[in-house]
Amino acid sequence: VSITSRPFECENPYLREIISLYGIYVNTRTWGDLPVASGLGSSAAYSVSTIAGIEYIHTKRLDLMKIARNGFEVEYNAQGRASPNDTSVATLGGYVILSRSIHSGFMWRIEKGNIFWNIHKMKLTPLKIVIVYTGKPSKTGEMVALVKSLYEKYENVRAAIKRIGEIVLEAVDLIKSNDLDSIGKKMRENHELLRKIGVSNSELDNIVKVLSRYCYGAKITGAGGGGSVIGLLREGASKRILEAFRGSGYTLYFVETGMEGVTVEGFDS
Repeated sequence: VSITSRPFECENPYLREIISLYGIYVNTRTWGDLPVASGLGSSAAYSVSTIAGIEYIHTKRLDLMKIARNGFEVEYNAQGRASPNDTSVATLGGYVILSRSIHSGFMWRIEKGNIFWNIHKMKLTPLKIVIVYTGKPSKTGEMVALVKSLYEKYENVRAAIKRIGEIVLEAVDLIKSNDLDSIGKKMRENHELLRKIGVSNSELDNIVKVLSRYCYGAKITGAGGGGSVIGLLREGASKRILEAFRGSGYTLYFVETGMEGVTVEGFDS
């Protein structure tokens, strides 16, 4: 990140919101393997890292709460709608849980209008995950607007979303105890609920079906409608998954959960 007083045109909606938020002009250079609009939090990673760079240049410190809150505002304004989930994960790293109530590991609250989220960081067992990226973009703003509209109209959608929140909290204890079979069942239930509220499609459902042969469980990730599917890997399943998707045109990633959040490296004052 570098800061300049020279005006320039900005096509990146996230950078445009950051410029508006801070009232400065910013140049950024970004690299990595994370595809955009993939349901993997690339916009959150970009927004949080850029904001952290600006904050560090100005203050020589990282105020994680401020970074997470500003990152959420940037995503919300750029997309039209957002939750603070991805920006909180990008900031804090590890496992992050959003809840209306306060539990152990509480960090801070983020509010928008009449909605609020309590942000928690949890120390849990690392898990091995496979990600199947379809190459088709997930349009977060459109999908969130769709779900919001359905939520307001239909009781069964409200019940499904309530159950999804319950599943997340139930999974915490399962991850703590490393009960992979039960975590997988929760993932399958979660995906079925997401399918019922209209954020999956036949292509994503088929990927979930294939992954389920080699994983404890699988589900879509991100806003849906495209993007990616994640699966909780069984031991020794990687080669069989690669073979199952050979020639599909999808990109596969094998990763481990619980990595570090925002940091400063190689800063030259």
